[in-house]
Amino acid sequence: MWTLLIIIHIIICLALVLVVLMQTGKGGLDSNFAGIASNTFGAQSASDAIKNATKILFGVFIISCVLLATMNPGQSKGSNVQKELQKSTKTTEQPAQPQTQPQPVVPQ
Repeated sequence: MWTLLIIIHIIICLALVLVVLMQTGKGGLDSNFAGIASNTFGAQSASDAIKNATKILFGVFIISCVLLATMNPGQSKGSNVQKELQKSTKTTEQPAQPQTQPQPVVPQ
């Protein structure tokens, strides 16, 4: 399950990068894909379709990031800092051994 989520996340990342590069702008891949996009969607609607695809992919990317962060199987509950604090308090909270000193002898 975890591997499947990672693979889906990587595919979303690659698709998002490609869609962002396909947008019109300076030096984007839009000039390479302009003929395909113009023929398929029309000149103006190609730009709108790419912008909408970017918004949708961004939302899916955020959702997959949150899912991966909350479902991480390699991490246990609590952070490493909390674990270190618990270890240090356990070692320092142990009561000191009472030292038995001999009682002074009282003369009678």
